[in-house]
Amino acid sequence: MTTVAPPPSGIAAALAGHGARFLGEGTPLDRAIGRAAATTAVAAAFPVFERVRDVAIGRLNDPLADPAACEMVAVLAAAALLGRGSAGLFAPSADADRWLRGGWLEEHVGLSALAAGADEVRIGQKIVWEAGGFHGENEIDTIARFAERLVFVSAKAFRSRLEGGDARHRERLMEALHEADDLIDHFGDAGSVVALVVSTDLWDERRHRPRYEQLYGKAAALGVALVTLEGLARTTLVGRLRELGAGPRG
Repeated sequence: MTTVAPPPSGIAAALAGHGARFLGEGTPLDRAIGRAAATTAVAAAFPVFERVRDVAIGRLNDPLADPAACEMVAVLAAAALLGRGSAGLFAPSADADRWLRGGWLEEHVGLSALAAGADEVRIGQKIVWEAGGFHGENEIDTIARFAERLVFVSAKAFRSRLEGGDARHRERLMEALHEADDLIDHFGDAGSVVALVVSTDLWDERRHRPRYEQLYGKAAALGVALVTLEGLARTTLVGRLRELGAGPRG
C-alpha cells in the first residue's frame, strides 16, 4: 500500500507557493533550547564573547584573565560549546564551531521569536527552489510564523565595532541588507516582513545618530527592519519580533 505524504502546512506551505521546499531540518529547536542560557549570555555581552571566540578560533592572543571573560568561558564550557585544554581554548565539535562563528545569533533570534509568540520557527533552514526553469539553494537564518504572517530574518554576527575607515565592514553590512531584502522578494507574500539582525554597534549614543547613516536610509527605503547590537538583549529583541509578527508598521 502506497503512503501518500500529507500536503505541506505552515511555513512549508507558504514556501511551496513560491516553488521552494525545505532541504533538511535546519538546527533542531531542542538543541537551541538546551543551550539557550549560553546564547542569551552572548547576546547580553557580545564584545566579551567576541574576544573569547577569537581566542578559541586562533584569531586573537589574549589571556582572558578579566572576570567577564572568565565568566563567559565558564558559561560556554558548561554548554559544551567551548573546550579547554593544555593548548588553550577550542571548539569541541563542528556544531560548536558553527555556533561560535555565528550560529548563536540565528538561535538567539529563533528563541526570541518563540518567546514573542511565534507559532512556528525554523533556524538555519536550507531550502531549494525552482523558478522559470532555474534551480537554486538558499539558507535562511531564521523564519518565524505568527499565525499566517512570515517573518524572515537574516542574522549576521559581524564585529561589534564599526571603525571609521573600515570600508569592508560597511560593504558587508550593505550586502547583508540586500540579502535580507532578496528573501522577502523571492519567498514572501504581501503580509510577510523581513529583518536584518547584526551584532555591530551602529548607533552613536554620544551624538544620537547612526554610525552608518546610509545603511539606515537604505533599510527604510527597502522596508527591512534593522536590529543592531543595541537591540540584541533578549527582552528588547522579543519585543521587536512581536511587533514584526503583528505586521508592518503603517
